[in-house]
Amino acid sequence: MEDIANSTFTAEKINVSVSREVLEEIMCRAVHQADEDVEESVDDILQCFRSDREERENKYGDAGKGYQWENVYLPNGTQLYIVYNNTAHHAAVKFETIVYKGESYSPSVLVRKIANGTARNAWTDLFIQMPGDDVWRRAEDILMESCF
Repeated sequence: MEDIANSTFTAEKINVSVSREVLEEIMCRAVHQADEDVEESVDDILQCFRSDREERENKYGDAGKGYQWENVYLPNGTQLYIVYNNTAHHAAVKFETIVYKGESYSPSVLVRKIANGTARNAWTDLFIQMPGDDVWRRAEDILMESCF
């Protein structure tokens, strides 16, 4: 078999097996009319994926990079929040830093700033939502998982 690294790829087609469920999902997400073929639907979905990825990278930075907080790695695009005085304050990991209101902070300095300089524990005060997750988790819980 020819070495893939030295191959020239063309626009030739390949077959990929997918479950009926996946095929039905592809067709439900078809951007064009109902008589569109599967190939066009897959192309449309991939184009949307590429656009979404490019938009995320422009907003947050390379998805493969992030912020290292002791034993916890927070990829670019990670969302953080703290509730202080009944107000939720949101921050995000952007371009390998934690950004809140346009400024970069470490987690401990962030929670202290939001709490008007009072002593706080960022591990217990911050909630984190990793990119692609729907669930918000306390930072301390993520830290405990990373230790095992």
